[in-house]
Order: sequence, then structure tokens, then C-alpha cells
Amino acid sequence: ETCLAAERDDPFRGHAGPLVLERGPATNPLFGAFFEAVQQAGLTLTDDVNGFRQEGFAAFDRNVHDGRRLSAARAYLRPVKHRPNLDVITRAFVTRILFDGNRATGVEYVHRGTPFRIQAGEVLLCGGAINSPQTLQLSGVGNADGRTSAGGTGRGSVWSGSCSSGVRGRRTTSREAGSPGATTTSRTRT
Repeated sequence: ETCLAAERDDPFRGHAGPLVLERGPATNPLFGAFFEAVQQAGLTLTDDVNGFRQEGFAAFDRNVHDGRRLSAARAYLRPVKHRPNLDVITRAFVTRILFDGNRATGVEYVHRGTPFRIQAGEVLLCGGAINSPQTLQLSGVGNADGRTSAGGTGRGSVWSGSCSSGVRGRRTTSREAGSPGATTTSRTRT
């Protein structure tokens, strides 16, 4: 990220990334009333909820630069979308992560009603706060009974961010390649 509202020497904020963040103006009278009510309720204000002291209330950052929304896709994906080792498949839903022991080796997903499987050298799961844990549970990772307490009985715990599932590998329909009637749409990704 490049946080325009942060001081240049702020170690908690990025200064040279492609995703530009601006501080929202918060000049509407409702913002002032809200911040006053926060303090009256005994809560604190902070200068930057993504900085050194994250607890508290402050004007929010936004992914807007020069008056135009700057999404993660525009900042990170668009500049590299023409790379030969990258395929972007939209409107696809990852149904489970494939494992060899404790190592993720690919994913299964559904695209336009057809199930596919991608074997990969690397799997990155970034489905957000809802889809990442759901996908992990559907894949047998975490607690077998779906609870979120520590000490699960599944494969273990995994941290994830928020983006989308990404893999590099070969895509086939979910029926195993080589079995009778199997179809293969081979895309080699390096």
C-alpha cells in the first residue's frame, strides 16, 4: 500500500505499494457528532485505526486515488494480467482444497456449473473472513465439528488473508484424468 495520510517515517503503514489509500475527509457534521458521542460513551479516538494504536475511532481510510476507487484488482492484478502463467477465472467457487498429507496440492472448484480440479505447486487461500474458514472446514482443516475453539481434530490451523483463491497448476474436470469418460482441459501454469 501507499498510505497518503501516514507520515513518511510511519513504520506501520506502507509507502511504496500500488494500492493507494487516502484518508476520508470526515467533514460532514455527522462525523463530528459521532466522534463526540464516542468520547461521551467513554471510548477513545485514534489517529489511524490501521496504525500504531488501532483501537479507537477515527476518520476512515479508503481505496480512492484522484477521485476514483482503486481496487486491489486494479492495483495488483491489472498490471500483470497478461502474464502467460496467470489465468483469472471469475464467477468460480472453490469447493475444497486438495491435500497430499498436510500439504495443499490444489483445489476443486465449480465454474458455470462444471466442477474442475487444479493441481498446483502452490495454493493461496484468501477468501475473506467467511469463505476462508468455510473452505478450510469443507476441506477437513480445523475442528471436525465446526467449532472455532482451539485444539481441533482436523489437519491443523491456517491463517489466511482476503482476496481470492489462487493456484498454479493444471486444470482438469473433477473426474480424474485418465479414467473412462474423463475430459481434460490442460492449462500448464508455471
